[in-house]
Amino acid sequence: MKYTTRQYAHALYGALRDAKDSERQAIMRRFYAYIVRNRDQQYVGRILEEVGKIHSNTEGLHTVSVESVSPLSSAVKKQIEHVFGGNVILHESIHPKLFAGIKFIIDGDTVIDASGAGQLRKLFKGIGPA
Repeated sequence: MKYTTRQYAHALYGALRDAKDSERQAIMRRFYAYIVRNRDQQYVGRILEEVGKIHSNTEGLHTVSVESVSPLSSAVKKQIEHVFGGNVILHESIHPKLFAGIKFIIDGDTVIDASGAGQLRKLFKGIGPA
């Protein structure tokens, strides 16, 4: 890999940030051709994820992924938005295997696991072999 995914992402974000809408498709084509030329096309997904993170950080947005057993109520969604000052991109997914509670992944890094499965995992990890 000639450049890291972060370097590619910063370059792409910089090129797209100030471009007119009519120029963006051509920029993306040239960028992809450059990645192919460097034989790094298998990293496109990671590069685009990194572009999203850069954009979110620049705009003061937070991406919050919420995993729960059942859909979130509108009151809970409003509380999450309030915590982050309304600057939230909320991704919700249902995971019956959590069997209770909720799990948050904030900006792809911070994990707050208040699920039943997570609590049991912590409990059994602490017991371990004697």
